[in-house]
Amino acid sequence: MFSANSKFSISVLCVAVAFVLIATNSLSAEITLIADDHVVSLDPQYAWTVSKTSKAGRYISNNHGSAQGSVIRVDEQWAGSKHGNEQLLNVRLLVDGTEQYLSDGQSYYGNHIEFSRTSILGGAYKLTSTMTITPDWSNEHITFEGLDASKTVKNFYGFLGSRTNRMISYAGFDSKGSRLFTGNTNKDDNIAVGLEASNIVAQYDPLNGDGILSIVTSDEDVGLLSFIWDRSIDNKLYFIMQDAHGLAYPTNYFELDQTLYFFKADPDNWLDSVSGLIPNPELIQNPEPGTIFLLGIGSLVFFRKRR
Repeated sequence: MFSANSKFSISVLCVAVAFVLIATNSLSAEITLIADDHVVSLDPQYAWTVSKTSKAGRYISNNHGSAQGSVIRVDEQWAGSKHGNEQLLNVRLLVDGTEQYLSDGQSYYGNHIEFSRTSILGGAYKLTSTMTITPDWSNEHITFEGLDASKTVKNFYGFLGSRTNRMISYAGFDSKGSRLFTGNTNKDDNIAVGLEASNIVAQYDPLNGDGILSIVTSDEDVGLLSFIWDRSIDNKLYFIMQDAHGLAYPTNYFELDQTLYFFKADPDNWLDSVSGLIPNPELIQNPEPGTIFLLGIGSLVFFRKRR
């Protein structure tokens, strides 16, 4: 049994949470998270999806803003990121351990910034995301909890990230830093390049000598596959959870981590530089390399084999 005081306290808490969520949903201008020269912009109009990223004054993403984060296709409708069809439940921002009030167009500065949010994707899955931003790297931990077994997920993108078109070189690695494949996305022909099974992908700008290393890990085998969409506006990296496709049973639970590392290297040794960045090899999955996969992601996308 709850006492009168307990009921009052719970009511006050519920009202406070509801007020914060209403206030958060009323925001329209992007906020900016700044850890030294690492800058991340979040868009409140799309459930706080990442819209732009930059490092040392250069855009890592498309500088006009691009859909990033987690996306699924429920039956025939897309959900998540800038596709919409996402119900925001809560958000929280911590800067160097101190909780912050979110304000329209505000910039937040710190050495350790943590942004958390929970949302419902297409009525099929509850998505919980915690993103940590530091000067040299970022990490996003996400979980998916199934909600409705009557809904079928036909595409399940755990992470997708916009990469500027200046990053035309790419490579995949195994958990020990050994190179699996290399290639270029410099055609801007809106064709998706299927990669051999790899959860560790680097993209590099040979002109400016900088790049980004993406490492995705999971405690369980979710059938991770990756591809880069060689678009006219960016080179977009996708990580597909192939084994998560199907009915969104309430017993379904998936968990993923993505860490992004920034690096600088000369064009003649950038691959060796990246090999040395891959940390904790015993914790990183090592999918079997070899097969190029072909997966459709919509009517506008076709695939070519990587050469």
